[in-house]
Amino acid sequence: MGDQKHDKVKIKVCVGSHCKDKKSKKIARRLEDWVLAFGLEDKMRVTRCDCLKRCKEAAVVVVPARDLVFEKAKPGDAEKIVKAVSE
Repeated sequence: MGDQKHDKVKIKVCVGSHCKDKKSKKIARRLEDWVLAFGLEDKMRVTRCDCLKRCKEAAVVVVPARDLVFEKAKPGDAEKIVKAVSE
């Protein structure tokens, strides 16, 4: 059986300088709140990552396992991002 931490879908939030200027840390906190609100903490987790080299699209959220990229994300987008990842 796999390690449950590694079986979770990762929602990666860039916290490089451009994304941080666009409130990426707040986006990450909101994503964590929505993951908990939907009871999905056993299926997905939010991680912060270094610069994704997509600064013109800041703030950037990626979900590699689902081939999803959310550009110019805002804290208010957190709910729709979690819903999209859970589909």
